[in-house]
Amino acid sequence: MESPTKRKPGRPRNEELAQRRREEILAAAIPLFARLGYRNTDVQQVADAAGVGKGTVYRHFPDKRALFLSAVDLGMQRLQACVDAAAPECGQTPADLRAAMEAGIRAHLTFFDAHPE
Repeated sequence: MESPTKRKPGRPRNEELAQRRREEILAAAIPLFARLGYRNTDVQQVADAAGVGKGTVYRHFPDKRALFLSAVDLGMQRLQACVDAAAPECGQTPADLRAAMEAGIRAHLTFFDAHPE
């Protein structure tokens, strides 16, 4: 019977490196998905753009759909952070609400101007 604490042979996983590699893969995938679309983007193209092997992409993302959804999620997180940072704290007056809405809309449009992908 095998010990439950027995580790796989090889180098132990470096979580910091794994996170950095995942971010690099996403950074390479985002412009490809934006330019080519989901259907026309191949995982091998993403791997080539990231400077890694195709297997490395699949080590971090089980399939192209998961890679795409992670890219979209990252974009939405960045958009939300941008809008949150730009919109002032809302008061209760109509002028306060209007100012917050205007700042949020401006931040939204500015974000997409700076990040068309």
